[in-house]
Amino acid sequence: MASLAQPSDGTLPDVYYTGATTIRGNYVIDLAGRNYLNYRAAKQNESAAQFDVERGALTLAVQITEAYLDIILAREQLQIQKDLLRANQDFLDVISLRFAKGEVSAVEVLQQKGQVATAASQIPLAIASINNSQRRLGLWLGQPFATPLSKSLIALPTDGPDPDPGIPAGLLHHHPGLKSAAMRLLASSNAAKSALRHHLPVLNLSGQVGKQYFYSNDLTTQPFWGAGATLSLPLFSGFADQAAIEIAQAQAQGSRHTYEEMYRRAIMEVETTLTTFDATGSQLAEIEVALYNTQKAYEKSRQRYLSGVGDYVSTLTALQLYQQNKLNTLAVKRRRLSAEIQLRAAIGGAWTTGLGTTQRGKS
Repeated sequence: MASLAQPSDGTLPDVYYTGATTIRGNYVIDLAGRNYLNYRAAKQNESAAQFDVERGALTLAVQITEAYLDIILAREQLQIQKDLLRANQDFLDVISLRFAKGEVSAVEVLQQKGQVATAASQIPLAIASINNSQRRLGLWLGQPFATPLSKSLIALPTDGPDPDPGIPAGLLHHHPGLKSAAMRLLASSNAAKSALRHHLPVLNLSGQVGKQYFYSNDLTTQPFWGAGATLSLPLFSGFADQAAIEIAQAQAQGSRHTYEEMYRRAIMEVETTLTTFDATGSQLAEIEVALYNTQKAYEKSRQRYLSGVGDYVSTLTALQLYQQNKLNTLAVKRRRLSAEIQLRAAIGGAWTTGLGTTQRGKS
């Protein structure tokens, strides 16, 4: 390094010291906006990942709700099967009493014993259904099977206000899966724009400031500074840049196709689940009428049989229709609730926000 000060005779001592303290700065002015586009793409990918978490949490919430309702359904089915067994047993007691009096034949007694055995055979299946539903719910909650479960609901919930499906465009703001796909589409579009602008010029500003010193017998210092600007223009890099551009454009096009497919699928899911929801509502209304009529028919038929007017076959048929309609009504209620759950999940909405932050197994 050149010295700052030298002896008057132009000679240097055998030992001397030189040095410098420098602070340098560099700032790239991205005229094409590539860095900003990459930043936007990164932020949009981050948002897409957050929406993916919400989407996964929504799926998990649906599975947990379905499993819990299955437990309630299985419990109600078990109670109906027990009621059916008890009714058949009571009926058998009546027939046995009438048989002892010589009022009925042994055939009716044997037939009713068969009905009692048939009703009893359904009890183990109903219990197994409860256990399997509890295991499934425990799996989704991340809890062992022995963990006590909430018993706040002892029957399937009744209908509440019907969900509002809104308009197809509303899904873009309500459905976490669509929001994730939209964010990835924007991110890939920005990445493709950034790659396409790779050959545009980049302006680089640089500057430095510091102090030099020279020491032989005395210390001499001198401040200095400097500034510069460089305009760079990439020209050729062995076709690698063009390949990167084509890859980025292909990824953007793929993201667009994925988004459009998910959008159409989301609309179809809302429409199909809404149709099922409306159909099960109509079905439930009709089967509840059937349940009421078969209950009344059984009660009257039983009274006629006990009074000695009615016959065994008609009374047994009325009992079987009544109990079957009870089970059918329960099954339709469950299908309607499932359709409502699927419809609300397909619509999405503000209630899905924050689902991903809930700890698994915690209420």
